[in-house]
Amino acid sequence: MRAILSVRISSPLPADELVRRMNARAADFAAVPGLVQKSFGLDPLSGDICGIYIFETRAALEAYRASPLATSIPAAYAATEIRREIFDLVNLVQAQSAGAPRAEPS
Repeated sequence: MRAILSVRISSPLPADELVRRMNARAADFAAVPGLVQKSFGLDPLSGDICGIYIFETRAALEAYRASPLATSIPAAYAATEIRREIFDLVNLVQAQSAGAPRAEPS
């Protein structure tokens, strides 16, 4: 079963610097074994950033969490607070470019 990792980070860094750092690390995340997708987000009100990861399996997620890339996140973003949550992926809905949403079983 696929798994989701949600990470929310508070940091004193300005938004433009956080986005620059996210973009600079994107290729590193693209090379993570078992990672299907990672989305970066920025909360314009709090300044917090987030990462939403979808992994092929829970084992791939756990392997990532123990990796140097994952453990470097607090320092990379000067994190003052990190909140992590893990979920089993139950359903994934992706919009088609022209038409109704498409459901993809997990």
